Amino acid sequence: MNFNNIFLYKKVIYLFIVFVSLSNISYSQTCTVNAGISTTFCESSFTLEGQASTLNGDYSTILWTLISQPVGANAQIVSPSSLSTDIGGTLLSGDYTFQIQMDCSDGSGT
Repeated sequence: MNFNNIFLYKKVIYLFIVFVSLSNISYSQTCTVNAGISTTFCESSFTLEGQASTLNGDYSTILWTLISQPVGANAQIVSPSSLSTDIGGTLLSGDYTFQIQMDCSDGSGT
């Protein structure tokens, strides 16, 4: 083998190692968000308290949504993009389901 062939051979092996190394990179979720435990309330309004953690401290993508409510109720999320938000509107006796979500800095959602 001459010098050029050896150099080319080493270059091909190096590129193969780099390719294999990069193809095995795994990404983990960079944030968490939690709506808390189920709560019973007996008031005409109440507050949702979410918890979140991110690597970069950016909570700008928080979003509370109302999933279900009793027939005839008209619950309103006052600040849907805040970790802590009041719920108002017409609240009736029954079960309400809220969901909180947040986009992580790596683009994944929770």
